[in-house]
Amino acid sequence: MQQRDRQREEAVQSARRALEGLRGAADREVAAGLLMPGSAGAPGMRFPCFPGLGPGDFEFIQARRIPGTEHFLTLFEIAADPPLVVPVEQTAEGTKVHGWALAQQQGGRLGKFLGNSAEETGLFYVLLRPASPAQAAQLPRSRLGLQAFQAVALEPAFPADAATPCVICLAPDSPAGKVFAARLQDPSLRPAVVQLAWRHGQEAGDYLELLSFQPNAWSQQ
Repeated sequence: MQQRDRQREEAVQSARRALEGLRGAADREVAAGLLMPGSAGAPGMRFPCFPGLGPGDFEFIQARRIPGTEHFLTLFEIAADPPLVVPVEQTAEGTKVHGWALAQQQGGRLGKFLGNSAEETGLFYVLLRPASPAQAAQLPRSRLGLQAFQAVALEPAFPADAATPCVICLAPDSPAGKVFAARLQDPSLRPAVVQLAWRHGQEAGDYLELLSFQPNAWSQQ
């Protein structure tokens, strides 16, 4: 127990240092080494990430061990306007800030995506659960052509998402459907990083489909 507590405290301090480093990163090139691979170019990301903020503006929320590893996923709240919730992960390459989560909140990307079918596809941090029986029954009644899909309830993962809960579609026989099948008996909200896409059906009109779950510690909590 003492060893686990020590590892947890080390993870929190390492995460705080990563955020401090990101606070001082003036451009994308400098920030890239502190962010999860591929996220420095995330749409909506702005540099510097935390203009005008000091060390005291990073408030620790929680740290959870990543299943099957000795690493931790740590959450901090950044005292921006609106506040940002930033995951920081211990990886084999060092402690990295989840840039996709940061960019999603900085640009209000999830809310904009859900409100505009022209967006086509996007990668987002969300909370998911099986849709209620009433929601699942309502979807094919109100949207002809969606009978083959499973209804999944989606909610924003962060307070700055500027998005409202909604119901999206999931093909049960798809790879994403097989991943989600393990959650069917659990009505609680689960965090996940997912790829969403706008689709257009001849009868259904525009609708949202969950294409895939991204391999990510956020999805393993």
